[in-house]
Amino acid sequence: MCLKNPRQGSIVIKTRLMGSSALGAAGLLLLGQGAVSTAAAQDSLFERDRNISVLERYRPEYAAPGVRAGQFIVKPRLDLGVGWTSNAFALSDVPSDRGLERFEDEADSFVFLRPSIRGETVWSRHAIGFSAYAEAIKNNRFQNETITNLGAAINGQLDLTRTAALFGGASIDRRHEDRQTQTAGFLFEEPVEYTRTRAYLGLQHEMGRVRYKTRIDFADYDFSDALLLPEAVAVPRARVDQDYRDHQRYSLLGQVSLAITRDFSIFLEGEINAREYDQETPYDRDSEGWRVAAGTEFDVTRLSRGRVSLGYFEQDYEDIRLQTANGLSLDAQLEWFPTELTTITLTGRRGIDETAVINAGGYVTTEARLRVDHELRRNVLLYAYGAVGTVDYPDAFPLDEEEGERLTDQSIDRRGLGVGGTYLFNPNVSASLDYRYREQDVAVDLFNGGFNADYNSHDLLLTLTLQR
Repeated sequence: MCLKNPRQGSIVIKTRLMGSSALGAAGLLLLGQGAVSTAAAQDSLFERDRNISVLERYRPEYAAPGVRAGQFIVKPRLDLGVGWTSNAFALSDVPSDRGLERFEDEADSFVFLRPSIRGETVWSRHAIGFSAYAEAIKNNRFQNETITNLGAAINGQLDLTRTAALFGGASIDRRHEDRQTQTAGFLFEEPVEYTRTRAYLGLQHEMGRVRYKTRIDFADYDFSDALLLPEAVAVPRARVDQDYRDHQRYSLLGQVSLAITRDFSIFLEGEINAREYDQETPYDRDSEGWRVAAGTEFDVTRLSRGRVSLGYFEQDYEDIRLQTANGLSLDAQLEWFPTELTTITLTGRRGIDETAVINAGGYVTTEARLRVDHELRRNVLLYAYGAVGTVDYPDAFPLDEEEGERLTDQSIDRRGLGVGGTYLFNPNVSASLDYRYREQDVAVDLFNGGFNADYNSHDLLLTLTLQR
């Protein structure tokens, strides 16, 4: 995230350690949320910087200074490493008569290379930030799993007055879907490729104890055709047209916050959205939705900081055969600082997402994660996390015309844990080692060609980082 730091009057970029995942380069994109001008922010009642987490803490003796280029500080970076997974296709049991035994619980190793660059202005007012990355992952055993991802982003902030700011940005990514998604990715010879284009524009204004914020978001998803595995279909070398997944997303968010004290505020927000698909067959999956929520932001003691939002969402689909998705919405992040060297973070989310399943409107995701970060030494950072989640398809098979009811629902339970650490040699060199375990239990296999999509996987990653 790229935000103007109101305390220092400069642009800072906060990047959390993402377990050094080879697929984590998307986290380099700068998706700024906007902030008020420097002078006004010094008296702002909405700053939550009393506590500093382990990952946020500035370590000057190990911080890469970057390269001055005119009005920008530019920071190049190179991540390279090796990894191993026990289950390359996220698949466990397969029918013996389908000829897919070679994909059952198969392990593979890989190497990866991820160059990236980001930059920020050094102005005291206004701000511009940018980033770009490339990522190449080469598998040792399954050559079709070798992929290349690319992306770039730009964002900025225009200080209109001492208390108002206009912010916006755009990004584009050319990426591949993870095999461990909720859909039947393993049925294809290689990971499905897609292009994602996003843009946003917002306005924020503080008036004493009241802050107003509005934001417009747009996203376009374009999926490439995918080749099915010869063993999975009767017709060899069958190519599946993925155009039915191409769609655009539009949303408008409005928020009003009230500062009760300097360290505690409450807010009310509402959001409307529209999702339009390029194809309407066999089901018209265009939809309109809304969400209302109330919440609080706080940094009230030397021990805790957080943001919690609870509300209700609803997504209505154009095709009457697709069931309306609705329910409780959740967006929370709570941080506890038992000591200056330890940060415990609890995050939770519940909302509606789009699916690759052609006969479903969408799926509701509920997930929670508990993470512990610890600074063992000034240059040794350790972490551990545990996560649980549920994926529910409310209309896995649409309305039965004769019976007038849903045939069945799809439900997926997901769990994971991980441990790892980073060693900072100096401002330019660091190394990290990460272990991750993930498992999935599917109540009813509806989307995987009759295969058992229950799986578990162990992943190990060693990364060397060079930066300037």
